[in-house]
Amino acid sequence: MNNVIKLLPDHVANQIAAGEVVQRPASVVKELLENSIDAGASQITLVIEDAGKSLIQVIDNGCGIPEQDVRLAFERHATSKISTAEDLFKIRTMGFRGEALASIAAVSQVDCISKTKDDQVATHLSLEAGKVVHQTHIAANQGTILSVKNLFYNIPARRNFLKSAQVEQKHIYEEFIKIALAHPDKRLKLINNDTEVFHLLPGNLKQRIHSLFGQKTADNLLAINEETSFVQLGGYVTTPTVAKKIRGEQYFFINKRYVRNTYLHHAIMTAYEGLIGPELFPSYFIFIEIDPSEIDVNIHPTKTEVKFRDERTVYHLLKSAAKRALGISAVGHVLDFEQETSIQVPFDATKPPVVPTILVNADFNPFNPETYKSQGNTVKVPTIGTPKNWEELYKIAQKVEANTSSPDETDPLFGYDIPTQVISLSEDLVTELFQLYKKYIMYVRLEQAYLIHQQYAHERVLYESLKKSIKNRTVLSQQMLIPVKLEFSAREMDRILHFKTLLNSIGFDFEAIGKTEIALYGLPIELEAAHAEDIMRSLSLDESEWNGAEEVLYDFLCRKIAAGSAYKSGQKLTQTQMAQLVKNLFNLENPASGIRGKKTFALVRLSDFDKLFNS
Repeated sequence: MNNVIKLLPDHVANQIAAGEVVQRPASVVKELLENSIDAGASQITLVIEDAGKSLIQVIDNGCGIPEQDVRLAFERHATSKISTAEDLFKIRTMGFRGEALASIAAVSQVDCISKTKDDQVATHLSLEAGKVVHQTHIAANQGTILSVKNLFYNIPARRNFLKSAQVEQKHIYEEFIKIALAHPDKRLKLINNDTEVFHLLPGNLKQRIHSLFGQKTADNLLAINEETSFVQLGGYVTTPTVAKKIRGEQYFFINKRYVRNTYLHHAIMTAYEGLIGPELFPSYFIFIEIDPSEIDVNIHPTKTEVKFRDERTVYHLLKSAAKRALGISAVGHVLDFEQETSIQVPFDATKPPVVPTILVNADFNPFNPETYKSQGNTVKVPTIGTPKNWEELYKIAQKVEANTSSPDETDPLFGYDIPTQVISLSEDLVTELFQLYKKYIMYVRLEQAYLIHQQYAHERVLYESLKKSIKNRTVLSQQMLIPVKLEFSAREMDRILHFKTLLNSIGFDFEAIGKTEIALYGLPIELEAAHAEDIMRSLSLDESEWNGAEEVLYDFLCRKIAAGSAYKSGQKLTQTQMAQLVKNLFNLENPASGIRGKKTFALVRLSDFDKLFNS
């Protein structure tokens, strides 16, 4: 009888193992950068080509790999980080399993050049699909140059499952940013297709955040500093005023290792309750230092999940620290105790104090329409039908009030704006329109009434109008008198410039004026500049959210523009605005459904009102 269970060949087992560690080019970037950090490098350069599919190269000035260990480093479970099982509970290094290099080599072509300070020459090792091709000596500086070429070349099916170059590039940038934040004392550089994207100089965390995310984020940082015998918390949260509508700038680091933790994220979001809307997300950069014996990082191959021995304590300490930082933010911006003192003007004690004086013109009479005296000069004041006494002024005021009076907007009986006029939407139809709670429009027609949600309805109207303009190539751009400067992270800038032609086609007129700034000259009609930044920033979302197809991306942007430009709940509308909105809505082919998947109006018949009174 043939055996049912068989041992897998080594190359198949290696490819299966590689699937857990090397999921995409960004996974390779993460492992190689962490190896450089563990090697004690102070300067690290990341070079990528074709979004990492053709080349991922990491150059560092770390300790290097001894000649006798270079080949061993690419064997499975070969590591210098641990030696016993007990070492798993006192890990301080980024890597420890000894799987990364073996997994990477199994699905790519690898060149490794490494030299220690004691070696006379460097060792050059080449591998293909995990097999050594040749090993020679070469002249090089101390450190390691590790090049990964043609990732997944021997697994075509896996290569075909990679996303577009823009998406894979976005993930690579994200891994680079995580390492850069965790180690602000390192000089880091990222070169993408021969273009330098990042060149980060050593500094403190706040300087690193400024370099990665721009001045606006750096100016709105609130420091967190909490130290106990159990855990030490540090880092920054941002003020509620700069919360964004998309995720992306939330980072937790435990012993300088980036981790994902929804429980701790909830602690931060709880601290912001009542300060930001439910659809907004604050940025935070939280560093947790804890005894390695209190955590377990060996629960996932990517090491981005950590299990705490006492997670509740960390949760409550973090929430308390975040609330304290947010609680003092109001005075913190007025009384900046960390302000740079070198630029302050010192008090000169050698000069005698001067009593402040104020010039007072005792002859000044604001009710005299003819003249008044100011510093010896006589100035004529123009008069335009000024009454000669207060009785006449009171009569004029009464007349103006009578002509401009309007019903009370907050009538306690009705709770809505009483209609001030009757508007005709067509020649043979007289329609009454009025606004209810500054959120709904009541549109009465014959024996039925339409209760219209003004925001959802206007979003639908704007969305259909913009899509029609794009289809007919008649999109207009409203030019701005003064260009607006917008700041983005380098990752967001890369996405925005990639879609520049598409953004131009829907009315955005802008130019890059630096690596992280653009000058905005024009916007789609009806879009406010305040919403332009959110819309352009939304392009940094995963491509999977709009499937990458151009028509789907157009639809995505049309929805964003419509949502940003529409009337909002709580906004008072004029009779003309309401009439135009109702007319435009019911001219659509499908007026009942909004772009959020919610109804734009509800139909209420006269019989429904009668039922309320049992009549």
